[in-house]
Amino acid sequence: MVLQLADEVSEAEPGFEQASLSLKRVLREGFLQQATGISIATELSLTFPTSSGLSQASAQWALIVSQRWRDLTFHLNVAPEWTNSQGFGLFSGVILEAHDEWTVRPVAEIFAFPQHGLSTLYSGLVGAIWRIRENLSLDTAFRLARWDTTNAMEVRAGVTWGFNVGFPR
Repeated sequence: MVLQLADEVSEAEPGFEQASLSLKRVLREGFLQQATGISIATELSLTFPTSSGLSQASAQWALIVSQRWRDLTFHLNVAPEWTNSQGFGLFSGVILEAHDEWTVRPVAEIFAFPQHGLSTLYSGLVGAIWRIRENLSLDTAFRLARWDTTNAMEVRAGVTWGFNVGFPR
């Protein structure tokens, strides 16, 4: 769920802006899976049109490379996307997470998202992830973004539920 806060107070209305479905697969087990070395994953995401937000669907395919040290986890994401404006974009970003053993851990993200024929979107985010149990987490964050001459502020909240769908390894 995204709560977008516009530049002008009169435009800021809470609403459901984005609905997505993502499927992730680990390609190389590494530190994140209690093995050695970097972890590599791929993720396919579909974002659906909503009544108050997006008018077109979009699709993204990501490659995620992750490294964990004792007190810090680093993720590098690169993802081509067919955008909801029906053009091509290339998302790239870095996510930093604090110690994985903490029940609630801080997180930060920066990214750039150039899109064909449009200005580049730049974004920074700070938030927290609360692991309720091994396969269930809640997250919340505050994001600042700039696209062309427009600034945006968002309060974000999400749920991550992990489960095995039975695909062979």
